[in-house]
Amino acid sequence: MSEPSIQSGSLAVTGAGGFIGWAVCAELLRRGYKVRALLRKAPAGNELESMGAQVITGDMGEETIYDNLLDGVTGVLNFAGILAKWGVYDSHYWEANVTNLKKLLKACTRHGVSKFTHCSTTSVNGNIKNPPANEDATLDCQDTYDVTKSHGELAALASNGVKGMAVTVIRPAVVYGPRDMRRLSFFKGAASGGLTIYGNGATLIHPVYIDDLVNGALLAHFSERSAGRVYIIGGAEYVTVEKWAETIADTAGAPRNFRHSPILPAKVMIAVMEKIFTAFQVEPPLIRRKLGFFIKNRAYDISRARAELGFNPSVSLEDGAGKTLEWYRSAGYIP
Repeated sequence: MSEPSIQSGSLAVTGAGGFIGWAVCAELLRRGYKVRALLRKAPAGNELESMGAQVITGDMGEETIYDNLLDGVTGVLNFAGILAKWGVYDSHYWEANVTNLKKLLKACTRHGVSKFTHCSTTSVNGNIKNPPANEDATLDCQDTYDVTKSHGELAALASNGVKGMAVTVIRPAVVYGPRDMRRLSFFKGAASGGLTIYGNGATLIHPVYIDDLVNGALLAHFSERSAGRVYIIGGAEYVTVEKWAETIADTAGAPRNFRHSPILPAKVMIAVMEKIFTAFQVEPPLIRRKLGFFIKNRAYDISRARAELGFNPSVSLEDGAGKTLEWYRSAGYIP
């Protein structure tokens, strides 16, 4: 469907307290839409409320919130769920990424929602053996997080057409930008010139700046041809991990004094540390998923989004690095 007018009903955004969900809310509000934002905690909600959003605080598992969230809503953009991180029980991934999603989908069909866009992840593709991977590539889930996100995709797509609701799935590549805390350590290390790179740095990575990701998500949501489709949303190019680090260092005016550390000793160290640190319920300084950032190919083909949605990522690595570093510095995270 073409982008509707602001009179055509409210749009609900779940996971609005997160990096991507917050940015989607902010852009919808900037465009003049009525936005209902669901999030767990107040701080991000206070800011969204001051921007004009109707904020609902609650948990996706609480089915009592759905009437307030969905009454009069024409479209839902779902960014709720648990991200991959250390110390999360498998059962929590299943509850947040699958069970609660199914509850939301059922409630949406009950309330007559016409369009549902679900945010998955390119992580379901695992380590790309023959990059770049497209939407039809075989999935290679590496852990419980990946498995639950793939099951979430299936649940969402199974609801496509139910009571007239169109469903679209997006898979963001490696998202970064202002307000993102998951890339902070990488940016901080690269901006100081002292980043440790595990392996030779030749692994491929596909960054996408938050503004481009938000634009792609909204193109997918409002497109008349996106029902039942999956779209990878990535930046204009994929690069090596070392190239991305160099871009950040150059933008920060820092030397490229990166340290390369061999992979095998890192794997052994992780195996030992995870056992020890788990006993004390403390996250180790290096975990498997952090190591995977440096050693797993994550390069994607965004041709489908370009052809079917008119998606055209416009933020270069240099500009994205500059804007992100500026925010980290203004927030006091990087000197």
